Amino acid sequence: MSTPYDGKIGLVYWTGQSVRETSLEQLAQTIRDQMPNARAVLVKVADGADWQGKYDTKPALAINGFGDIPKWVNVLNQYNLEFHAWVVLKGININGEANRVRETCNSEGVRSMLLDVESGPGYFSGGAAAARDLIQKIRAGISPQFHLGLNLDARGAHPKHIHIQEWLPHVQSLHPMVYHKDFGLRVDVALADAFRVLGGFGLPIIPMLQAYNNVLPADITTGAKISFETYGAPGVTIFRLGTMGADEYAAVRAIPTSSRHARATRPTI
Repeated sequence: MSTPYDGKIGLVYWTGQSVRETSLEQLAQTIRDQMPNARAVLVKVADGADWQGKYDTKPALAINGFGDIPKWVNVLNQYNLEFHAWVVLKGININGEANRVRETCNSEGVRSMLLDVESGPGYFSGGAAAARDLIQKIRAGISPQFHLGLNLDARGAHPKHIHIQEWLPHVQSLHPMVYHKDFGLRVDVALADAFRVLGGFGLPIIPMLQAYNNVLPADITTGAKISFETYGAPGVTIFRLGTMGADEYAAVRAIPTSSRHARATRPTI
């Protein structure tokens, strides 16, 4: 099953105040200069039913509605970068949250959408019925071919707490948060756990690696290589822009990408 992430490194963007740059052009230039092997930028567009711009402090970077998405798409395209979106879903305002996702997915140039569904305060607090209603409303309002990914914490009971079975029929890839330092694990162990838990669902797995909280830069390179070479991951994403400096940029540059990674067969786990 092909994905929009095949053979690619994606960089996660949260909000304007989290990065040093003050314009889209500066941000895109930093990526191209420092991490030329990165291809995709995953941009947070909404938090629940609110556009992310509500929480931003840099007008040039803020997304206050779907009308702001084309400027992101156009600038990133000029630097040979793809625009992918992500949202945090809460299951509180079902119609409002579904509308933010649908408006984004239906905007020209948006390559994919990650649905960040986590349990805990400030995250998904709806039950199974809310999850089912929300994802069905989202899918009904966008093209059947549009790629939705589920971004989740795959540890322990977390998948059960977000009612993963309600989301699975409507998404085309799984994006486990592999924040190994936060988990108190080596990056190889954290990846093994994520692929073991999610490997039976039959969907491509694109791990989201940790690049914050003073992670060893070498762990970024190692985590990506393991993802590609051991588990046949189509691609990897890295969380996040704004927490990375010269050493982290060098670690990303050291990640090899090639078409063979996209074609690799994930082992049975």
